Amino acid sequence: MSAFPMCELCRKEYQSPTDRRFHAQPISCRVCGPEVFCSTVGGRVVSQGDVDVVATVVAYLNQGKIVALKSIGGYHLLCDAQSKLKR
Repeated sequence: MSAFPMCELCRKEYQSPTDRRFHAQPISCRVCGPEVFCSTVGGRVVSQGDVDVVATVVAYLNQGKIVALKSIGGYHLLCDAQSKLKR
């Protein structure tokens, strides 16, 4: 998360011993944190923002596609385990 410098509000929460987010790793908000986007294997961005990305992923899963979700801990593969679509 070092690539995302904390905004003033997050820094205040992070440094305050009385705050529940005191020294919480990772800490960020919509202002200073990472952004959500969906891209193709080739890197072309197909949607951005929480609502659009969720809608895109749901549409892909409904089409029987497999989605790789990258997070701070690595990748998670998403699929519809009950999909009967043939490849």
